Amino acid sequence: MPTVDPITREVVQNRLISIVREMSLTLQRAAYSPIIHEVKDYSSVLLRPNGDLVAESEGIPSFLGAMPPTLTPVLARYPAASMAAGDVYVSNDPYLANGTHKNDVNVLAPIFVGERLVFFAVTKAHWSDIGGKDPGSWSPDATSTYQEGLAIPPLRLYRSGELNEEVLDLILANTREPEDNHGDLMAQIAACTVAGRRTEDLFQRYGGEAVAGSIDSLFDYVEARMRAEIERLPDGMYTAAETIESDGLGGPPFDVTARVVITGSDILCDFSDQEPQRAAAGANINRVCLEAMCRVAVKCLLAPTLPANQGLYRPVSVDATVGTVTHPRHPAPCTTWGEMGYAVYEAIFAALAPVLPDRVVAGIFGYGQTMAIAGHASGHASAWVHFMPYAGGWGGRQGKDGLSAVCPLLNGDNFNVPCEVIEHEFPLLVERYELVQDSAGAGRHRGGLGVRTDYRLLDGHAQVFAAFNRYCLPPRGLFGGDPGGLSALMLERDGGGLENCPKSAGTIVREGGLISHRTGGGGGFGEPRERDPALVRRDVLDGYVSQAAAASAYGAPGAAPAGEPA
Repeated sequence: MPTVDPITREVVQNRLISIVREMSLTLQRAAYSPIIHEVKDYSSVLLRPNGDLVAESEGIPSFLGAMPPTLTPVLARYPAASMAAGDVYVSNDPYLANGTHKNDVNVLAPIFVGERLVFFAVTKAHWSDIGGKDPGSWSPDATSTYQEGLAIPPLRLYRSGELNEEVLDLILANTREPEDNHGDLMAQIAACTVAGRRTEDLFQRYGGEAVAGSIDSLFDYVEARMRAEIERLPDGMYTAAETIESDGLGGPPFDVTARVVITGSDILCDFSDQEPQRAAAGANINRVCLEAMCRVAVKCLLAPTLPANQGLYRPVSVDATVGTVTHPRHPAPCTTWGEMGYAVYEAIFAALAPVLPDRVVAGIFGYGQTMAIAGHASGHASAWVHFMPYAGGWGGRQGKDGLSAVCPLLNGDNFNVPCEVIEHEFPLLVERYELVQDSAGAGRHRGGLGVRTDYRLLDGHAQVFAAFNRYCLPPRGLFGGDPGGLSALMLERDGGGLENCPKSAGTIVREGGLISHRTGGGGGFGEPRERDPALVRRDVLDGYVSQAAAASAYGAPGAAPAGEPA
């Protein structure tokens, strides 16, 4: 093949990225559910027919790293030779379809240019309900994947543009929000349709050989850059562990241990020596999600600015043992796998902290402390489900304080649902939405602050489902920094006082009751007494740190002078 013109390669790369970005924008604008059009709980990619990642949009890192494997089971059932333009495939199952969890529905569409299959457009989006034993399909006490919702193996939803209505009816009949789910599914398909049109334009403009050659060259370029970064690290094995506080069924805490092995320009994330899988949703992460979180951690630490394509992943391998919490066998539950996901990348961060002190961050507030509130309003037959991840504090880092009120790393650029939208869509009044004073771990660079969100239930009754972590063990500090603050879920039920229910499996809150969701802060980075006194004083004046906490952690340099508000 002739040498690829670097200018053409750069243009092709950006055209590919623009395609997946337009996919995501189309999905967001056409979706029915707030979890998609407000939170942006979705991602979009282009894959080659062999599953290689060509381009990905900004989105949820845990999705993006897990989307290429969704193609393998589709091709195993429907060979590429049997596919045609206008086909659409749908799946979600973590075991049968290499899915993340059942709420995350995959839509895959082959893209043909003439008679040639060139790409697959793939979207993954979170549906607010996919059936199962609980509204919202968010069950921290699930003991089997059968309790977590409808399992969709790879199925052909459209054949040459013709809808298989029986498949669609079967899927929607097993969900509690069929209208919203139908709209979200059509939005995912629309995103794939847009990708097909833009791909045809790209191939007509530059030709198939130039596009294919540019992609090959991009893979090689990114791989070379990635290997160069890995080679900067000393060869060896680096080990650290992160603790899971509860499996969701009251089981004892356990460690997730990462062994990161550097050998020349290769990096192995070894999770082979772990606890046996548990019969509780909060204790298991399936193999696809494990690989995704390893890729996220390595990219963040070594190649944050490189384009994400198949070349990035060639030097990275992952090992896990079947039957353990990091590679469970069917039918182990794994819907609330995010707790394990954050433990995986935090363990990798901690393992590499000694050799990458300028790139790691201290402990963050945990997973998104995701919560589903599902209820029935008086006089209405249909149920409602409010579901979203929540923001909290990230850890301090070299030269900077931690970020406040940000979703965790595995959630990427997720947003909260605006208070106005919540109050319009659901019988909930948002009474408080504020940063939590003194939730950040002290340090030379302090952690970020957590967020408190208080809901008042205005009508009917509701059930609350949540799978918190970091409610017992705080986010770790680094290099002498203090740990961050704890998370909590305070529920008021039956007119009683507030009770902390971090693992809530359907706790009932009556009309007028309070749901107080509180995320923790990030850990501190470096010795607190080394913090610039001017920064401590500013934190006190801003209300981030109380005078009492400033005196305790920093030696009282932050006390406000007489006449100035604290």
